[in-house]
Amino acid sequence: MTSCRRIAVVICALGVANLAGAAEIFTYDTPAELFGASLAVTQGLRELVRRTADYCGQTFPEMKADSREAVVEWSSRHADFLVVTASMRQSALAVSDPEKAAQLKQLIEDYLPKQTGAMADTLVRSIEDMPRPEVKQAMCRNTIGAVNAGKFDIETRDPAVAKYLRGVLGKRPKELAASADPDPIELQRIWNEQRKTVLFITHSIDEAVFLSDRVVVMTLRPGGVREILDIELPRPRTQHVRAHPRFIEYVGRIRDLIFTKS
Repeated sequence: MTSCRRIAVVICALGVANLAGAAEIFTYDTPAELFGASLAVTQGLRELVRRTADYCGQTFPEMKADSREAVVEWSSRHADFLVVTASMRQSALAVSDPEKAAQLKQLIEDYLPKQTGAMADTLVRSIEDMPRPEVKQAMCRNTIGAVNAGKFDIETRDPAVAKYLRGVLGKRPKELAASADPDPIELQRIWNEQRKTVLFITHSIDEAVFLSDRVVVMTLRPGGVREILDIELPRPRTQHVRAHPRFIEYVGRIRDLIFTKS
């Protein structure tokens, strides 16, 4: 699992010196490393921004609007990158080689969410552990200011990943989703035509939020219902809905339900 260790280094580096603002210089030896790093960096920075903004907005109500706006603006700046990495995840999970598919599934659905969540929680704890409220508030303001200044942007944190994603974006849309099965857009089109109630079982959080009006999060064996979430997103949904702040909140909430003990 050399690639996993490599991605762990990238994730840890993103979490260290989080307000420094300087570009992190990474080199990648293989296309596979660059592919994996692109998923890690995009997901990691999104979680870092989202969880920090959530904490600051909830802890200091007067900062709630600014915190939410920072998440919205970050998502808007990265809308294309968020869309293309979502397509990359789907393509990776659809590879035909069983062994490779199992490794990618573990990386994308288990390893990356845990590592990026841990990185984001580390930054939140660094603020939360401050002894005085005024210090916490100052750190929150500095962090939100850094987000607004682009210091948590992919272009700033990892120019190599940003360049790679721009290259992928240059391909035709059908090439991005060539190996993705099933295609959520096509499933949505069929549902719009048939308008039937569908019980859809998936291990993809992104896919669940994209397609559903309601998501039922299950527990481990013996299976039970952990929580039911109503997905209040407008239809029809395009790929760009993944950059919507509410979509990001739903994905984060479901991930927390899955990877934290009840």
